[in-house]
Amino acid sequence: DDYLVLLQALKDTGADVVYGSRTLGSSRMQSGFTLTPGKHPLQGTGPWFAGVLLTLWTALVYGRWITDTLTAYKLYPAQVVKNMNLRTSGFETDHEITAKLVRLGHRIVEVPVRYYPRSLEEGKKIKPRDGLIAVWTLLRFRFGD
Repeated sequence: DDYLVLLQALKDTGADVVYGSRTLGSSRMQSGFTLTPGKHPLQGTGPWFAGVLLTLWTALVYGRWITDTLTAYKLYPAQVVKNMNLRTSGFETDHEITAKLVRLGHRIVEVPVRYYPRSLEEGKKIKPRDGLIAVWTLLRFRFGD
């Protein structure tokens, strides 16, 4: 169902890229700008805060406010990504793709998607080290390939 929302946003906005944001559904909005990234009641404070920091870092480094760079819901032209010559693997590939999409001038639109946080037992794999790798990856691809 969430991919239908992304497809509809692609059609309605004419954007090149649509991200499903796990934080937009529970955010405080003012004039179309997210003031407080939403936190799911079952989400840990650490992962939520790390997401806030990545949003701020992305805004600082790229001048773009993307509320959920780690979303699993991304819709973009396959050929664009095939031509990117991706250099990373793992979670940092999300950030490499975002960095390159922004650098190439693609307009990214975000829409709210459903989010059900997972526990470690349920497969949550992100660790604090991954946050540091994300920060480095966003910086690394800001100025070059």
